Amino acid sequence: MKIITPTELKALLDAQGDVQIIDIRDPEAYAAGHIAGSLLIPKMEIPNKVEDISRSAKVVICCAYGMKSDQVVIYLQEKHKFKNVWLLDGGLYEYARDFNPSMQVL
Repeated sequence: MKIITPTELKALLDAQGDVQIIDIRDPEAYAAGHIAGSLLIPKMEIPNKVEDISRSAKVVICCAYGMKSDQVVIYLQEKHKFKNVWLLDGGLYEYARDFNPSMQVL
């Protein structure tokens, strides 16, 4: 499984790299706080929204703590043969702690 750290993701975003961030939390958690530009696809909707996930950009899957994202990464890699899917290490909690302390993570 490919893992990207919050620092690496922040650098990629700052450089305006080709990245798609998929937030797999529920809509209420997303509304409370998320990474700007991220796409909300709740975990249970992933199978019906695979066509919305980029096959060319680096895709970063994130949840609150990084615990649920691994299942989505594995699903996309094994079931749909994605090669460009990464797990955000420590999830949004660590990203917020390091780069956006005012972001609420539910």
